[in-house]
Amino acid sequence: MASPSTPSPVALQPTVTYSSSALHAVVLHSIRFLALQVDGVLLGHVNGKDIQVVKAIPLFHGPGPLAPMLQLAMIQVERFAVNNSLSLVGVYHAASQLPPSRDPPPLSPIARMIAEKVLSNSEGEQVCVIEVDNHAIRVSPTSAPFVCYSRISSPASPSTSKWLPVDPISLSLSPEDNQMEAFSSLESKIKRHQENEICDFSTHLDNPSLSWL
Repeated sequence: MASPSTPSPVALQPTVTYSSSALHAVVLHSIRFLALQVDGVLLGHVNGKDIQVVKAIPLFHGPGPLAPMLQLAMIQVERFAVNNSLSLVGVYHAASQLPPSRDPPPLSPIARMIAEKVLSNSEGEQVCVIEVDNHAIRVSPTSAPFVCYSRISSPASPSTSKWLPVDPISLSLSPEDNQMEAFSSLESKIKRHQENEICDFSTHLDNPSLSWL
């Protein structure tokens, strides 16, 4: 059986790039609630099979979100996206207490559920799921602790698709960002404990005076 980290050799692979801003938001959200599951959405642009992640918006920490809370959050996210000329292009997820493993984190059912909702509202465009490997997070990071999944179709059956891991070569920092500066800045934020400044929708519900968008 093929490893979960091995994409299908015949799959039509998307290219996924992410901004330094999105990288920082996802990692800091994961660090703030390291013992808990976290979920968020990704905004950006889609051009054919290519996905450009511009912004990550933290949504939840703790158990999987209830449907009404998810619906309420997504209404506000969609309004924010439209007002900022962005599209919903995916979600991110970090599992709680992920056991040490040499294998990449699998696609979680919760992340897939939220991604399917995003996909249903994206008029058939490509979306992705970024799974955060908590064990790969470092105080002095040199690479993103990400494994990316996407709905990928086969050339033999382009009308059908399934969630598959994206080739790591096709997942990278946006060319508009300097890699050394992006990770140096992230290291500085981690050392200054700026994860405590992350406010997700769950935190906003506990304290409505805090802004989460």
